[in-house]
Amino acid sequence: MSKNYKEKYQTKSPEEKKEAVQALTKKMEKSIEGYFRTPGDLKDYLSFMAKFYHYSPSNISLIQSQFEEARAYCTR
Repeated sequence: MSKNYKEKYQTKSPEEKKEAVQALTKKMEKSIEGYFRTPGDLKDYLSFMAKFYHYSPSNISLIQSQFEEARAYCTR
Protein backbone atom coordinates (compact mmCIF):
# COMPACT_ATOMS: atom_id res chain seq x y z
CA MET A 1 0.00 0.00 0.00
CA SER A 2 1.12 3.47 -0.68
CA LYS A 3 1.94 5.79 2.14
CA ASN A 4 -0.63 8.32 0.91
CA TYR A 5 -3.40 5.78 1.28
CA LYS A 6 -2.53 5.15 4.91
CA GLU A 7 -2.41 8.87 5.62
CA LYS A 8 -5.83 9.52 4.04
CA TYR A 9 -7.70 6.51 5.42
CA GLN A 10 -9.49 7.04 8.71
CA THR A 11 -10.30 3.88 10.62
CA LYS A 12 -13.76 3.75 12.12
CA SER A 13 -14.43 3.12 15.76
CA PRO A 14 -16.45 0.03 16.71
CA GLU A 15 -19.41 2.32 17.47
CA GLU A 16 -19.21 3.91 14.00
CA LYS A 17 -19.05 0.49 12.36
CA LYS A 18 -22.05 -0.70 14.38
CA GLU A 19 -24.06 2.40 13.40
CA ALA A 20 -23.19 1.92 9.73
CA VAL A 21 -24.30 -1.73 9.82
CA GLN A 22 -27.55 -0.80 11.58
CA ALA A 23 -28.29 1.92 9.01
CA LEU A 24 -27.69 -0.49 6.11
CA THR A 25 -29.82 -3.15 7.77
CA LYS A 26 -32.74 -0.74 8.23
CA LYS A 27 -32.44 0.37 4.61
CA MET A 28 -32.50 -3.23 3.37
CA GLU A 29 -35.49 -4.11 5.58
CA LYS A 30 -37.47 -1.16 4.21
CA SER A 31 -36.65 -2.05 0.62
CA ILE A 32 -37.66 -5.68 1.16
CA GLU A 33 -40.95 -4.65 2.81
CA GLY A 34 -41.74 -2.59 -0.28
CA TYR A 35 -41.79 -5.68 -2.48
CA PHE A 36 -44.78 -7.15 -0.68
CA ARG A 37 -47.26 -4.26 -0.89
CA THR A 38 -49.11 -5.51 -3.95
CA PRO A 39 -49.12 -8.75 -5.95
CA GLY A 40 -47.58 -6.83 -8.86
CA ASP A 41 -44.66 -5.66 -6.71
CA LEU A 42 -44.05 -9.21 -5.55
CA LYS A 43 -44.19 -10.48 -9.15
CA ASP A 44 -41.64 -7.86 -10.24
CA TYR A 45 -39.33 -8.79 -7.37
CA LEU A 46 -39.56 -12.51 -8.09
CA SER A 47 -38.89 -11.87 -11.79
CA PHE A 48 -35.79 -9.91 -10.83
CA MET A 49 -34.72 -12.66 -8.41
CA ALA A 50 -35.01 -15.23 -11.19
CA LYS A 51 -32.23 -13.45 -13.08
CA PHE A 52 -29.86 -13.79 -10.10
CA TYR A 53 -30.68 -17.19 -8.64
CA HIS A 54 -27.07 -17.74 -7.46
CA TYR A 55 -27.31 -14.82 -5.03
CA SER A 56 -28.97 -14.44 -1.64
CA PRO A 57 -32.10 -12.29 -1.29
CA SER A 58 -30.03 -9.62 0.48
CA ASN A 59 -27.51 -9.47 -2.37
CA ILE A 60 -30.31 -9.39 -4.93
CA SER A 61 -31.88 -6.43 -3.12
CA LEU A 62 -28.52 -4.69 -3.09
CA ILE A 63 -28.06 -5.25 -6.84
CA GLN A 64 -31.56 -3.99 -7.53
CA SER A 65 -31.10 -0.91 -5.35
CA GLN A 66 -27.94 -0.02 -7.26
CA PHE A 67 -29.28 -0.71 -10.74
CA GLU A 68 -32.93 -1.69 -11.20
CA GLU A 69 -32.55 -2.63 -14.86
CA ALA A 70 -29.67 -5.05 -14.22
CA ARG A 71 -29.79 -8.19 -16.32
CA ALA A 72 -26.44 -9.68 -15.33
CA TYR A 73 -23.90 -9.28 -12.57
CA CYS A 74 -20.28 -10.36 -12.49
CA THR A 75 -18.16 -11.10 -9.43
CA ARG A 76 -14.59 -12.18 -9.26
